[in-house]
Parts: sequence; C-alpha cells; structure tokens
Amino acid sequence: MNPKMMTIGSLTVIACFLVTVADSVEAQPESDAVGRLTAVRDAYPYWSPTGKQVVFQSDRHDSMMGDRDIYMMRADGTDIKRLVHREASDEAPVWSPDGSQILFSSYITKENNELFIMNIDGTGITQLTDHPSRDGHQKFSPDGNTIIFNSQRDDDGRGETSNYEIYEMNRDGTGVRRLTDFPGWDTYPSISPDGSMVVWRRVLPTGGSSLSGRNSEVFVMQRDGSTPVNLTNDSAFDGYPAWSPDGSRIVFASNRSGKTTGNFHIYIMNADGSGVVRILENDAMVEDARPQWSPDGSRILFNRQYIADESSIDIMTIELPTGLFLTPP
Repeated sequence: MNPKMMTIGSLTVIACFLVTVADSVEAQPESDAVGRLTAVRDAYPYWSPTGKQVVFQSDRHDSMMGDRDIYMMRADGTDIKRLVHREASDEAPVWSPDGSQILFSSYITKENNELFIMNIDGTGITQLTDHPSRDGHQKFSPDGNTIIFNSQRDDDGRGETSNYEIYEMNRDGTGVRRLTDFPGWDTYPSISPDGSMVVWRRVLPTGGSSLSGRNSEVFVMQRDGSTPVNLTNDSAFDGYPAWSPDGSRIVFASNRSGKTTGNFHIYIMNADGSGVVRILENDAMVEDARPQWSPDGSRILFNRQYIADESSIDIMTIELPTGLFLTPP
C-alpha cells in the first residue's frame, strides 16, 4: 500500500443504486435480496450545476445493439428522460456551467467520434468538431467559454490508437489549440475551478502493473500546457480524475488496492498528490470509476461495473463524511 494512503472504513452507498426495468428506475439498497432483471449500461454520469439532476449515457433502449443515447434524471435516480435518439451512439454528456446546454461526443462512423452541443431538452444539436480522428472526453471551462478535450488529430501515424493529446477550443468549435505533446495517451482532461490548471490522465510507456499493462497516472499542468506534474506515481492504473468544487482536492479511480488487477476503487487526494484516501470498500469483482464531485461538495457520483457481467453498469452516489465536504469558495 502507498505510504500516503489511509482507508476510511466502510461507507454506505446511497441514493442511486440503479436497478433498471425498462424505463422504471428506483433507488435500492445494496443487499443480497436485490436481483438484476436487466443488463443495462448507464455510464458517464455528470451533475447539473445545481446538483439536482444528472445527465448520462445509456443503452437501455437498445442494449442488444449497443446503441447509446443521452438521458437525464433527478439526482435520486427518478424521472429518467431520453434527450436524444439518433442512429449514431451519443456518449459522455457534460452540463455547461450556466446550465443551458449539454456537450457530448457522437460516433460519425465506427472509427470516428466528434463533439456536439445541444440544449438541455435535446433540441438545437450542433456539431462542433469535424476531423477524421477521434475527439472525446470533453469538458467545459469553469466560465463556459471554452471546451477541453482529447483527440488523435495530431497522431504521428504509428497506429490508429497510438496517440492522444489534450486540446482546448472556443465554445463554438473555433480556435483549436493543442496543450500537450507526448508520444502516448493524454486523455480525460478537466480544468480547475479557478481556471488555472488542468488535470488529466497520462499513460506512461513503462512501469505498469495493471491488468492492461499500462502505467496510467494522474497529472496536472498549467492551463497553457506547461509544467506537467505526475501526482499519483504508482504502478497501478490511476485515472478518471475530477476536481473538487473548491479546487483543493482531486477524486480519481485506481486499482492500487491489490485485491485483483481489475478491481477499481474511488480515491481522493490533495491537489498536490498528497493525502490519498480510499473512500469506500467494494467487492473484488466490482469496478468503481468515472467519479464526479457534486457541486455542493457533499457527494461523489460514479459508475459501478461488475467484472463478471460487463453488460451491466450502474450509476451510484456516495455521501462523504463531513471532514471531506469541499464546498465551493
């Protein structure tokens, strides 16, 4: 175990243990008595600016074909609405800071996804990027004026999936500029609440002990792409980083616990990489990933996937102990 790490005992997972039956979803307690009736993949959950709603991707209307659409629900898991349904798979939605629009990626072809934006009722869909390479894992800047994302558009030709870099562009898709230059994967970026820093996930070429063999680390850099710093420095797979609302801490997912090589937990650390804390226990056949801090700092929203059943992913929330509440300034 990393000497910086401590474990907070078993915390109760609340609110959104989603067991889906068609379009009916209810909050359920974790219990051996709860049985899954369908295998639905609800993924990439993201809070609304008020914390009262969640937007996410799901294949619940076409789970056999894997066609993903964008959905919205209340923060307690009720009142699920599909916002858009198209032939293409629409993925990884995020809310704009002003609450007026939703940014998402969509597969134009099987090998290429582009970035789109729409109103929160699913109208006014507008394509923002148009490039033969993959664009994804998009986030707004805190002021909503720009969008940060990862792309293969400057790949050096060594292979279709060999290289991703971090880019930023204006909200309307103009002014694309590259922030990183690294011969590997730089993905999953987001900008700090004060707008000065970027956190992201970088895959280093050596030293990995994860199931994939990749040494995935959480990095931060200045907003302009300068002075990158490795925060996690662990041979496990560390990724999916997200800022706390006050910018003082970062939540991320990792399989460093050692139960199994694929068993991911949710961790919190200070913005400088110190004080790593695992915030809940899970079963060795469970992966918890894609965490997002609630706007009021009291909860973490995340995905739970069952290793023995890759066809099912649930959306979960966990209420943090008082000492880990991080409210906006």
